[in-house]
Amino acid sequence: MHAPTKRQKHAVLAVLALLAVVAGATPVAAQENSTNVTVEAGQSTPAGGGENAQVLDPRTEIVRASYNEEKGVAILVIESDDPQAVTLTDAGGVWSPGQINQVRKVVPSGKSTLRIAVTETDDGRVGVTVAIESGLYAVPISSSSSIFSGSPTWRDAQLSGFAGFLGGIGVVALIARQRVRQGRKEVERVL
Repeated sequence: MHAPTKRQKHAVLAVLALLAVVAGATPVAAQENSTNVTVEAGQSTPAGGGENAQVLDPRTEIVRASYNEEKGVAILVIESDDPQAVTLTDAGGVWSPGQINQVRKVVPSGKSTLRIAVTETDDGRVGVTVAIESGLYAVPISSSSSIFSGSPTWRDAQLSGFAGFLGGIGVVALIARQRVRQGRKEVERVL
């Protein structure tokens, strides 16, 4: 085995410098600005604490919806200006024959936490429908079977692509290093 030449050291430094420049050029997450938004019923809007609230009508919104995978329970936090009747239905239950789970409650004004046993579909989806006086609304709740928390964003795609690029460069560098250490004099194709 022989020690790396000056040319090899310079090539490695050039590759590392290029990687540092590429890594520094990746965009950073934009900071959130607080703005007033007019929202129609059924659309999402930022709620307190940076969470997304789903506005059902001018008096009612779903502040948070989550899924407890261990217990098979959907948990909804509903905020209402007035007491009203709310009916939750297991949306995933339509994919299984039999009775569909449904919960009817009268929620007081303010925040209320409601729980309902739900059915997870074969592709890992969970959902609930919410019926109030003004209509019926769908609340899709993703389970944690995905590597992403929610839908993948453009930022996630960029990071995944960059990680794949670094992995590919690492494999090529290891193969090239192994070939150089073997000390072969003839030219050989690396890949």
